[in-house]
Amino acid sequence: MKLIHDNSISPALTRLATSFCAALVALMLPAAACAELIVQLRANPVVDCRQVTLADVADISATTNNEAVIAGQIDLADFDNTKSSLFLNRSFVRIRLMVAGWGSDELRVSGPEKIFVEFEEPEPLADTDIEIAATRTMQQMLGVPEEELRIRLANPFVSALPTQIRERPDLRVEVMPPSSARLGTSSLNVMLWDGGNLLLKRAGRFEVLRRHRVAVTRVSLQRESTIEKSNVQFENRFLATRADEPTDEDIYGQRVRTNLGPGEVLSLRDVVPPAQERAEVVVKRRSKVRVTAVSGALRVRLRQAEALEDGHIGDFISLRNLDSKEVITARVVAPGQAEIKLR
Repeated sequence: MKLIHDNSISPALTRLATSFCAALVALMLPAAACAELIVQLRANPVVDCRQVTLADVADISATTNNEAVIAGQIDLADFDNTKSSLFLNRSFVRIRLMVAGWGSDELRVSGPEKIFVEFEEPEPLADTDIEIAATRTMQQMLGVPEEELRIRLANPFVSALPTQIRERPDLRVEVMPPSSARLGTSSLNVMLWDGGNLLLKRAGRFEVLRRHRVAVTRVSLQRESTIEKSNVQFENRFLATRADEPTDEDIYGQRVRTNLGPGEVLSLRDVVPPAQERAEVVVKRRSKVRVTAVSGALRVRLRQAEALEDGHIGDFISLRNLDSKEVITARVVAPGQAEIKLR
C-alpha cells in the first residue's frame, strides 16, 4: 500500500526507509513512558516552505509542554523545483511518528485519510512571519487555542537582519520554545533556515498576551460599594499577566474593598461579600490553610498553603503554596479552609 502519492518527494521516503528497521526493533522493546500525542491533520494545507513538517499540515497537542513542539518539527516530505503539490496519507504520518520514537499506543492521529498539500512561493520575509512562528510555539507551550494568544515583536526584527539573508527566498522560520512559558515580555530564539541549513539564530523580544474574560468597572466605585451590572461589565481582554476570570456570581452582589476608577480590571481579591455575611476572621495571616480544588462534582485536596492575609467566610485571599512557593487566589469557605474553582 502506498503511503505517499507519486507526487511526494524521495528524500522524505529515504529518511523513512533508513530508520524504519530501527523503529521496528524499538517497537518490540518495552514502551517508555511518554506523553500522549494528539495530531489532527488539516484537509488542504498550503505551505510556503519546500520542506514539509508535521506542524505545517496538522494541529498538535500533548500533555507536556515540549512534546508538541518536538513533534511539529518532524519532516514529512520535500518539494523539489518541479512539483507544487503532493499527497500525504494519514497512515504515513502515523508511521513517521513511530519512526521518530512514539509508541503506537501513545498516538492519536485523526483527520482526513489523505491530505493534499500545496506549495506556494513565499512572500519576502516580514515581521509578521516571525510573530506567526512565535505564536505557534507559545500556543503549544501554553496549551491554549491560537486565537487566545496575541504575540507581537517588541522591536523590528527583519529590518535588522543582514541584507543577504533578509532578501533570500524560501526561508523557514522556527522559534524555539523558552525554558518556561509565561506571559509578558519574553526573549525567544529565532532561527532562519534555508532547507536544512541554519542561516541565522538570533534572539527576539516579544510581548506575549493571553485573552481573559475579566470583570471591568464601567464607572468609579467607592470602597464598600455594591457591585451591580450597571457599574461592572465583563469583557474579553488580552493581558500580559495572568488574571482571575470570575463568574457572574463571584462579582455581582459583592462589595469592592478599595476605591476603583473606571476601566479597571477586577481581581477576586478586590471583592468581599456583603457585610452581614462577613462575621469574624476565620483565616489569619501566616496560618496554614487546607486548599481544595473544585471542578463540578470533582474535589481534589491539595497540600496546605500559607495565608498571606486575613480572611472572612466568602473572601478571596492570597495563599502561598508551601511546595512550589507560587501565590494563588482562593475563596475562604470555613475556618482554615479555602477552595479554588477550576473552569
